[in-house]
Amino acid sequence: MPPPNDPSSYLTDVMPQLTSGAMKTRFIAPSKGRVRSSGAAQNEMAVDRVAASTAMALADELARFCDARVEPAWKLELSQLQASAYRAISQGAYEEAIRLSKLAAEALGRAERAGDDTRLSRACHSNNHALLLKALDRYSEAREWLEKAISRLKSQCPDEVRITSELLANLSRVFSAEGQWESAWQAQAEALAHRAKSEEESEDLARFNFAYGLLSAQTLRHREAAAAFSRTIEILSNGANPRLVLDARICLASALMSLKEFHDAEAQLLTCLSESERSQRPLAGFQVVVWKMIAAIRIRTNRYDDAQCAYRAVLRVYSDSYMMDAIGMAEVHYNLGLVCFGRKDEATFKMHMRRAADLIDEQRALVHERDEKFRVAFDSRLHKAVSPLSPPEFGSLMMAPAQPTHAG
Repeated sequence: MPPPNDPSSYLTDVMPQLTSGAMKTRFIAPSKGRVRSSGAAQNEMAVDRVAASTAMALADELARFCDARVEPAWKLELSQLQASAYRAISQGAYEEAIRLSKLAAEALGRAERAGDDTRLSRACHSNNHALLLKALDRYSEAREWLEKAISRLKSQCPDEVRITSELLANLSRVFSAEGQWESAWQAQAEALAHRAKSEEESEDLARFNFAYGLLSAQTLRHREAAAAFSRTIEILSNGANPRLVLDARICLASALMSLKEFHDAEAQLLTCLSESERSQRPLAGFQVVVWKMIAAIRIRTNRYDDAQCAYRAVLRVYSDSYMMDAIGMAEVHYNLGLVCFGRKDEATFKMHMRRAADLIDEQRALVHERDEKFRVAFDSRLHKAVSPLSPPEFGSLMMAPAQPTHAG
């Protein structure tokens, strides 16, 4: 368990939640010089494994290629193949999506041999094919496809900044998936530079700034990260995308903590709380992380009474939102115990440490119970050719929601 005064420990709590929002993979397709997102992954940890719904993707594609005029046959074929590929992605059938993508490449080849202009369509196809390879952990192949597409597009369409920037951003994500953070940062920096050339779509520019900030923080460029997150907030000051503003603000606070600018960091975090309370989305987990970061700042600045207030606020969020995070609550009690121990409040120290121990023991027992159920189900149902589960069998193997005995 990290010490309560280590601000870097809280960045790891924030980063996985953020990558699912602003650093999504972007599937793209040409449309009168514009780029749209036709699909996105559920989260970065899943390596972008589910695109947008098939119906939306199909409608989007048909609108692109069949709007108010008769398009060449190859464009309609391409749109149909792409829609089928999105359907395969949504069902987890990536090899089938690869096969369909290869058929789309053949359609593009036929169009090129017939003398049609396929430059933007080719770039978008290369992008989407690379992302399929990335989803299958075939990173070197994905990089090769993206790098060739970027080089070709820069040469053939030097003024097409939007598609080029998306290709560079997805190249950055491939590098990130491989853990090549410096290369990822360089690719994202170039993507941001290209997107900044466009005077439209400010929300997209905010997304590029935010991704650049995340990678700057990952590569310990905290001052650049802070500037990128500040720029993100500034771009979205018109009220667009309030969730991205919250994410940018909490990351800005983390960067400021790394720079030891604690007063400014706490101000950003308090603003996060104020803005999250006005949100209509459930943000209890977000508030927990914010209060923990505030507590860490207050400990670093020797404001122990204020730190205790922040930790108690965390426990209130847990209780009010029915969050069943035993380990998270144990961490809060542990840190509260340390604060009390430092102030020689032995009775309160023991109370919080006992609660922390109870919560950890309870979680350990829960993990053991669920591990046993999983092994029984796996061994008896998946390794043998048996009939479908009966209702009693289903009930006996189903995992019930966790219910900690200690709410705070």
